Amino acid sequence: MEKTIPSQPGTYRFKPHSLLPWLSVRVVKESVLAPDTLRVRCAGMTFSATRMFANGEWQGPL
Repeated sequence: MEKTIPSQPGTYRFKPHSLLPWLSVRVVKESVLAPDTLRVRCAGMTFSATRMFANGEWQGPL
């Protein structure tokens, strides 16, 4: 189990808190112009990987 945001695109499982269930999320590159910036897609929405997903546990890539 990782505690840091993944550095590669792919499908991962994320658990924001020990009492909450695992979420299936997809980590993607933000754009061709910013290939090192990653975003997280979850429940049909895209979020900044560094803000909302910085804390929690990661598993993957799946």
